[in-house]
Amino acid sequence: HPVYANTDGKDVRAMHKTTQYSSSTRWILTVALLTVLALPQSVMAQAFTVSGIVINAADNSPMQYAVVGIPEQRIWDLSDENGAFQLDSVQPGVYRFAAVRRGFYFADQALNFTEAIDIEIAMNAEAASAPVAPGNLVGTVHDQSSGDPVEGVQVRIIPTEQTALTDHSGSFTIAEISQGALGLEPQRAGYEPRLDTLASLPGITLEVDVTMSTEPVQLDPIVVEIRPLYLEATGFYRRAQLARGHHFTAEEIMDRAPNRLADIFRRVPHVEHRRTSMRSTIMNTRDRCPMTAWLDGMSVPGFELAYFPPRELAAMEVYTGVEVPTEFFDRCGVILLWTDPEQR
Repeated sequence: HPVYANTDGKDVRAMHKTTQYSSSTRWILTVALLTVLALPQSVMAQAFTVSGIVINAADNSPMQYAVVGIPEQRIWDLSDENGAFQLDSVQPGVYRFAAVRRGFYFADQALNFTEAIDIEIAMNAEAASAPVAPGNLVGTVHDQSSGDPVEGVQVRIIPTEQTALTDHSGSFTIAEISQGALGLEPQRAGYEPRLDTLASLPGITLEVDVTMSTEPVQLDPIVVEIRPLYLEATGFYRRAQLARGHHFTAEEIMDRAPNRLADIFRRVPHVEHRRTSMRSTIMNTRDRCPMTAWLDGMSVPGFELAYFPPRELAAMEVYTGVEVPTEFFDRCGVILLWTDPEQR
């Protein structure tokens, strides 16, 4: 049912909606996002503050430890004992606004941020019949002084008490971590312990790079990268680690090709966009033959690849010659396009 809030004589409405996510794991999230008390303030030239509270939709009680933020701007805060949060230095524009907390459905909605506002987020407890999909945690631990990987570090998640040991390369994996604010505690004899807070999102793999020191010194912050599960399922990250071909994430594509996808091929050796009066082709200039395009794992011969809108892509891979993965083999080369299943 629609919810109404009166602000300076104007109605502000927010709808209770259900969002269907289609990925390697299908799950339904019920989102309740209520915007109230839009307080007109002096709009700063570039940035402003977004604040508000998080409540339990069942009884309107404030909720602590909810992770609230704007992912695209990398601005996050934890709600306090009164459910209050504050996001500083928010840039104007349309961005995703998200809130996560363990045991509750993920709140996610695009909002147009134009000025400083107060927002109330009413979150619904997850149902046993439709639980929130878990995420994963992968990472590496290095010695802060030498940069070498550290083996035998016990990495613990708080409060779930999930643990993992790093291998000879300093790598570890913890599957099915819950959403919300989590503590990350790596420990090993001879090293100073540390405790950091992570914001875990449902259905997302977090990749972290942790440093440890043998002395009580100021440690470098943990570096966190978010890996969408659907890209992991396609093998994108596995192939990228082999250091063969050229790999582009959505952010890199938009940085390099704001107008059309053909622009990005200028930066790939031996690959060129050629256009005739009849069609356009992506050529392997070394072997003088056209490359094959694949869209979400399916071969699409004759696909007008050069004019595919860059904003539709979650990732792209380009391979020529012997670099081509066996599952997509073509002697001339292949271009693999991956789109976000949630946007299809």
